[in-house]
Amino acid sequence: MNPSRASHLTLFNLLNTRHLHRDLSLLNSQNRFEPLDIAAKNTTNILTHRNIRHGFIGGYATSLLGGSRMTIDIDIIVDEDPRDVRNLLLSAHSGFRLSDCAKRVFEVAEGQSVEVELLQGGSRSLKLPDASTISILTIAGNHQQGRLTDEQSLFLVVFQVR
Repeated sequence: MNPSRASHLTLFNLLNTRHLHRDLSLLNSQNRFEPLDIAAKNTTNILTHRNIRHGFIGGYATSLLGGSRMTIDIDIIVDEDPRDVRNLLLSAHSGFRLSDCAKRVFEVAEGQSVEVELLQGGSRSLKLPDASTISILTIAGNHQQGRLTDEQSLFLVVFQVR
């Protein structure tokens, strides 16, 4: 993959003190997507605030629509250079970090992390749509029972690979 088309970030220690007191064992039993949801919501907060058009794709996006396929990362198409978006996230939230292997990981609890991949569409090699022209579906926070329990919405990219 062309390094200019993908950017790797690490999101660490995103949970505040009140979240740390919660029983983290519930992550696996009640909502296995919670670490992904937390990483996605924090990423989307920053990108939306900066007016960067973006949308979630892949397994995570499918899970928001009711799919049961488990994924361990979130993939996001962005309408900016992924390196610039990476730098924005690094400066906008102290929880974002670059991992040792230049991958971004969202750490919910010790040993539990989520990779967040930033992709720029429009590349023939990736066969991804351009985020500036693609249809984006808004998913309300309460769309899936037990997921995204607040009022925040996430954005999903709707496309077909040809």
